[in-house]
Amino acid sequence: MINKIKISKDEQKLIHFMDENEIDIFTYQELLNNKDLKISGLHLTLESMSNREFINIIEKGKYCRHNFRDEYVIGNYLAYDGIIELPLSVWKRSGII
Repeated sequence: MINKIKISKDEQKLIHFMDENEIDIFTYQELLNNKDLKISGLHLTLESMSNREFINIIEKGKYCRHNFRDEYVIGNYLAYDGIIELPLSVWKRSGII
């Protein structure tokens, strides 16, 4: 028997929105400011999805999908105007240097 997970209409909307727009990492404010996403209780929806491990909280107001694990992207997302520095060997191997 397959276990079915019941999700709310707002959770369905958010999952569909993330799928359609290929969103893996996002902030609360980005979702709130998006005109195409109409969810009345966004904060509660995110909290519920986090509690059920559909999404993970990176830090306050920043989230990613439960299966998103790219540490470089997450690190760059957390650091405002951040950069990722690669070892010299990677630059040489790629032919940039």
